[in-house]
Amino acid sequence: MVRGYTSVSIPNSLLTEIDELVKNGDLGYGSRSDFVKEALRAHLLKVRNRKRGAGGDS
Repeated sequence: MVRGYTSVSIPNSLLTEIDELVKNGDLGYGSRSDFVKEALRAHLLKVRNRKRGAGGDS
């Protein structure tokens, strides 16, 4: 599988919150990218589970 990356636009207010969480270091994120990737994975899992619960195919 070929791994690729893309850029996304994030409002400055969200970016500031993410940076504060990462800078604090208590949550174990090494970078804002690590935080965003984990947040996206968690949200995708939630959406998939909701879809399955509603009778979706995936």
